[in-house]
Amino acid sequence: MKAFIKQHYYWVIALIVLLEMFIYVGILNNINGLYIIPISETLGISRGEYSLAFSAKALAGALSVVLSGPFLRRFGYRKMAGSFLLVAVMAFLVLSSSQNLLMLYVGAIMIGMCEGSCLTAGATFVVDRWFHRCRGSVLGFVTAATGIGGSATCILLTKIITASGWRISLAVCAGLTAVMALLILLFIRDHPSDIGLKPFGEGELSGKKKKEKDHWHGFTMKELVRLPNFYLTILEVFLSCLCLYIGFYVIVPYLQSRGFTQAEAASMQSIMLLGMAGFKLLCGVLSDWIGAKSTAGICFVATSVSFYLLIQTDSIASATAAVIVFALALPMTTVTIPLLTASLFGYCAHNTSNGIFLALPAVAGMIASPLTNMVFDKTGSYLPAFRGALILSIAVLLLHIVICFISNIDKNKLNATEDIKEEIP
Repeated sequence: MKAFIKQHYYWVIALIVLLEMFIYVGILNNINGLYIIPISETLGISRGEYSLAFSAKALAGALSVVLSGPFLRRFGYRKMAGSFLLVAVMAFLVLSSSQNLLMLYVGAIMIGMCEGSCLTAGATFVVDRWFHRCRGSVLGFVTAATGIGGSATCILLTKIITASGWRISLAVCAGLTAVMALLILLFIRDHPSDIGLKPFGEGELSGKKKKEKDHWHGFTMKELVRLPNFYLTILEVFLSCLCLYIGFYVIVPYLQSRGFTQAEAASMQSIMLLGMAGFKLLCGVLSDWIGAKSTAGICFVATSVSFYLLIQTDSIASATAAVIVFALALPMTTVTIPLLTASLFGYCAHNTSNGIFLALPAVAGMIASPLTNMVFDKTGSYLPAFRGALILSIAVLLLHIVICFISNIDKNKLNATEDIKEEIP
């Protein structure tokens, strides 16, 4: 039995990462909205002050994601994720014992510090090392757990808040996170070679196909920062996330403004979140089948179509269709980013560049939420913001076509240079 587990340890790694996404990231999906009313009322602060604490969390999170690459490469996922999950345990305990706004800020910032190693960047790091085949499918599978985990922990934490209060609920979050930290420290190995294995699927391709498809080396960071396409891709990812968060954060009030009841609008949001979980897995599988660039293109098309449908929606059927298509676009904020950038630029500098790209959704979200609500305050409607997002999403789709064209040119130049080097005796 021991030998069997060791031989198939790839799936143990995938299961542990999936559990982290399900439990810890599932909790984080609820930490902002679920506690805003009970904590603000208990501490005697406004909801705006509460939200500012989690804006500080977002800033800390963006910084931690940017810095995650070098630290993950230096210390490994096991030490980084395990250590920062223990920091998250302390953060939940600080939040649960908060008596004033300062303690709320401290706890929120501590949680933000953990995002680089414990969210998508960390999951990408370990999946890249353990899986050379089915990489997209596995990454899609483990990150899909965040949506399902968010739904499950929402139900659990809501019941605890109702029965025992928000402080006990946050203490339970600390306990669940501590269990997750223990599992990672006990069972995660940073590289298959640590237990005498090779990455899953390594060696199944040979020659030029292996070089291009299996685990393309790509550009060094020094070469990457000289490529105009690198900066165009940063712009593409940022603008696409900005479009998506314009709709994501206000989907319930927007649908209510279109004449839906609060219950109907909330049910549409639930459909969207469940769809997002399924489509994360689908986008991972599609990246393995048709390539990450084509999969990202599907996400961009879905963004444009969903905003068009949302602007036109006037019935339950049309709203359901709109949020399902919108859910198809949402993987662009998480799982599609590392797969796309690896396809465009290779894996040589992926740890460092991945941190930069995965920080962009947090920055986009910080801008999109106040921007959308400012438009509403000024016009009394979310429609102008949605129309602007529709136009911007079409521009992003056109930009993606340009980026893919330039990427092929850059890749051919790099491969030609490497071929020449190999021919020189």
